Amino acid sequence: MIVRQRKGLVVEHSGDQHRGWLPRGASVPKPTERVIVVCDVTILRMAGGFLLNCCSRDPQYRKPPYSWDNWHERLEDAESDANSSLGIGPDDWELAES
Repeated sequence: MIVRQRKGLVVEHSGDQHRGWLPRGASVPKPTERVIVVCDVTILRMAGGFLLNCCSRDPQYRKPPYSWDNWHERLEDAESDANSSLGIGPDDWELAES
């Protein structure tokens, strides 16, 4: 059962710089390209806890870091995760569809 939802959240991923070792004289890879993805975010009540789910609307980006889920024992923890990872605050959630 959906207990929280946020549809149409715009998520941007861009500019990740290369991390790690490179041999002397090697070219440094360019930063990753800027990608803007529209996602639907839900918190689902499951047996024993809550599942925070972020899913891209674009099938091309239905993989991490654009689509993912995290399990939490408490609703408050799932809400906190949504806030820290996606910037969804307490007043940003929409009414869940019945």
